[in-house]
Amino acid sequence: DTMVFKDLWEMFNLPFKENYFLAQPTGKISFKDKVLKQNPINVGVMLINIKKLREDNKDFELLHYLFVKKITEQDIIAYACPPKIGYLPFKYGMFFFGGIKSFISYINRNMIHRVNLTEIEEAMKDPTIIHIFCTPKHWKKRTKTPYEKGPFCDKYQNIFYDYAKKTKYYQSIYNMYMK
Repeated sequence: DTMVFKDLWEMFNLPFKENYFLAQPTGKISFKDKVLKQNPINVGVMLINIKKLREDNKDFELLHYLFVKKITEQDIIAYACPPKIGYLPFKYGMFFFGGIKSFISYINRNMIHRVNLTEIEEAMKDPTIIHIFCTPKHWKKRTKTPYEKGPFCDKYQNIFYDYAKKTKYYQSIYNMYMK
């Protein structure tokens, strides 16, 4: 689909400026560490400025924090890279926990002061990339999930399978999730 390639082309040409990463804010605010509490990010979809990381020897610092801090990758980035984490628009990594009501509830509880709700509404209508981070995933046929499953999930479940059918992995995916 040419629109998808156009959207991806736009995403890969977002300006990094002096940033090491482009990522989205998240609502993970339960940290005791002051730095992490101020800079929570979601790296389910992110862009990396590898050239800048290497020029500034930041790649080795990130590895150092991985072994010293023993925290997750997004927390390492949030800890070691501020203020050089730029904003990735939500349409390039629309994330949600289930249905629209669950997602809006999450935004209102955790991130309302950090995001533009109009942008999120537009991303929900026309996302380029969807990052689903709940268990079980919504493309599974039989789900028992605390989140409501509505038309948003059904639409993208169908799109997922339409594309899956075009790959050599379809039968494995079908056997794993749909039987």
